[in-house]
Amino acid sequence: MKIPQNLTIDAQTSLALLKEEDASSLFILTDNNRDHLGQWLPWVEHVTKEEDSLKFIKDGLNDLKSRRAFHYGIWHNRQLVGVIGAHHWEPDNRFLEIGYWICEEAQGKGIISKACRSLVDALFKQTDTETVLICCEPENKRSSAIPMKLGLKCIERIRRDEKTFDVYQIGSTDWK
Repeated sequence: MKIPQNLTIDAQTSLALLKEEDASSLFILTDNNRDHLGQWLPWVEHVTKEEDSLKFIKDGLNDLKSRRAFHYGIWHNRQLVGVIGAHHWEPDNRFLEIGYWICEEAQGKGIISKACRSLVDALFKQTDTETVLICCEPENKRSSAIPMKLGLKCIERIRRDEKTFDVYQIGSTDWK
């Protein structure tokens, strides 16, 4: 099962697997959106220098080789605006959980919805993936609207790391 290196979403937007040379852009994006992202993503407070972003990218590339996870940069008008990828990838079980984030100024443009749709389309068409999960904090209204826009079904509410998440699922046979 091979993950595509790049996915074109539309004329302005694409996904590309993060590379080491993206570390500076990723750190600047994270740092400039620290308050916006930090309210939902606990890892933000631990990203304090460019080397932290580089480590994330290197770890992601190693995880891709060992088929545990992968991370795409979301590029809009040639600027990095966010990240989408699989946190938990179990190719032998044909399952993965995707997560995403986007900078504050790129919100409300449909970029994340299109990125999720393109990624899930590619996973169902080009890999053996049969089930995709998205976990969202119910209080994060923008993020939790994405799986509903995509037609995913909320299957349960769980607690992780002292937070509550709604778990949305779609199977390849349900995907339109």
